[in-house]
Amino acid sequence: RGDSVTEWVYHRLNHVFQFVDGVMVYEGPLTDQERTILTYGLPREVLSSTVAPNIRRETWFYNSPWKPNKEMVFSFANGKLVFGDENYSH
Repeated sequence: RGDSVTEWVYHRLNHVFQFVDGVMVYEGPLTDQERTILTYGLPREVLSSTVAPNIRRETWFYNSPWKPNKEMVFSFANGKLVFGDENYSH
């Protein structure tokens, strides 16, 4: 809605707090998807689809920072990690 949202994230505690205009509007655990983006940053490529009513699946691709010619692949269903491979060969 155009609101300015401020987030406080406690990665080690797996917790996030969200505020709109200084008022806390959400407090809860980080999703696997949020933890992945905090660890690796924005993905290089994203594939998304709806696999069933109310189930959104996203697959994120990253270039591996550790191994040339390898990529990291993470798939999420509604924010929950359903597949992860950090040594994926393409």
